[in-house]
Amino acid sequence: MSLGLWFLRVSEHRLRQYQINEKLGEENLLKSDLDEPNEHLPEESRTDVDKAWEGIIYLLTGKPLSEAFSNPLTVHICGKHSLDVPLEYAMVSPRFLTAADVKESLGILNLLTDDVLRNRFNAEEMNALDIYPGYWEEIEADYVLNQFQHLKEFYAKAAEQNQAVIMYLS
Repeated sequence: MSLGLWFLRVSEHRLRQYQINEKLGEENLLKSDLDEPNEHLPEESRTDVDKAWEGIIYLLTGKPLSEAFSNPLTVHICGKHSLDVPLEYAMVSPRFLTAADVKESLGILNLLTDDVLRNRFNAEEMNALDIYPGYWEEIEADYVLNQFQHLKEFYAKAAEQNQAVIMYLS
């Protein structure tokens, strides 16, 4: 089974609906939205960074996810706030960035150039740290950097539309 880190662009209003419905014990709207694309969560409002998620975290922090939570850069990829809405296929509770957080995160992530991140890519160390999915080779730096660029473009679209971003590992 492969793990992917998924990202969803949603309105702040929809994010609040997810939270309120869960607190009231009503229908899990997030699960419903994920099960069937609709006007609240159309297909183009979601993406993932494939198997590069922990590689990206490593490039930002020098650590695997399990050790990176104390690093302030981790919240830009893994979310700042916990979303107490269960997803049976998520490894941990989903997390989120508010629309304001997304804009701040995009600004910080845009400061990290490909050259800086490429210099941090170390396949030997990534394998020693058991960075998912393992078996890293130096040629895969481009793969991780492309996924990081994809994520920044996704955040840019969310910032442009004043949207929050929900993320979950599945």
